[in-house]
Amino acid sequence: MAGQEKAPRRHEEDGGERRPLAFIDHHRQDYAELVSVPHEGEFLIGDYLEGGGVGDLGEFKIALHWLGSRHGMLDPQLCVFGDGSQALEVLLGLFGDLSGLLAPVADHEEFTRRLLELGLRDASDKGLEGTA
Repeated sequence: MAGQEKAPRRHEEDGGERRPLAFIDHHRQDYAELVSVPHEGEFLIGDYLEGGGVGDLGEFKIALHWLGSRHGMLDPQLCVFGDGSQALEVLLGLFGDLSGLLAPVADHEEFTRRLLELGLRDASDKGLEGTA
């Protein structure tokens, strides 16, 4: 509302250090076989707390869709609500442009590597094969 100032939202743990954004790859969650998603992949990206829950920056989703690419690529779709807009701003600050973030990928593993290269923490239940 006009005239009302929003309280600043913290992106810090009690120790004062900045907490990096993290992501969860649905394919690598323990519950993936029990809870399906209606597309080829799903990533939750946000301000995840070490003990569980979501911090002040919120979270958003990127879904991977097969749209009939002749090259077999999946197209990422950004899904964000108001409470996740600050987490999206942080990610765009790391990546620089939305078109690069949402460029087609071969599979969920390629998208995972894209997020890891940006410095996001992988909070998925299972590790990605071939990474430390």
